[in-house]
Amino acid sequence: MSIFLMGSEEHYSDILNAQNGLLTFSQERLNYPIPLAGEWLYFENQLLTAPVTETNIGIPVKLPHQWQNSYYGSYQLTIEGLKDNRCYSIYLHDNGSAFALYLDGQLNAKNGIVSTSKTNEVMEWKPMTLTFMPTNGTVSIMLQISNHHA
Repeated sequence: MSIFLMGSEEHYSDILNAQNGLLTFSQERLNYPIPLAGEWLYFENQLLTAPVTETNIGIPVKLPHQWQNSYYGSYQLTIEGLKDNRCYSIYLHDNGSAFALYLDGQLNAKNGIVSTSKTNEVMEWKPMTLTFMPTNGTVSIMLQISNHHA
């Protein structure tokens, strides 16, 4: 799955990578898609909605990556340094799995039905873009994914 953050003004020249579930921007504003790549925190066999504040609980995993030996889990990324009262968008590529994306604990997008079992999972192939306005310059992304058909 590819995830991109898109902002509203000016040019951002540095390529950024998340480290240990945190991506920090300077005061520059975004004008083109930035891949939300790097180390997200992974919570294997857990479908979480709210941000986990203890970073030592999640496993740092570089995204994008191929799934191995797991059928469902949650990925967390916190983005800091965003401008309040500015619109940002997250673009999610189409893929052959089910996902639910939470921003600051609120469901904002879903593709199919995420499940802990193959029987209840429903996969979909639809790309989507969601728009949000951060509070306090920060947003926490929790991405639930299941793929029992891999």
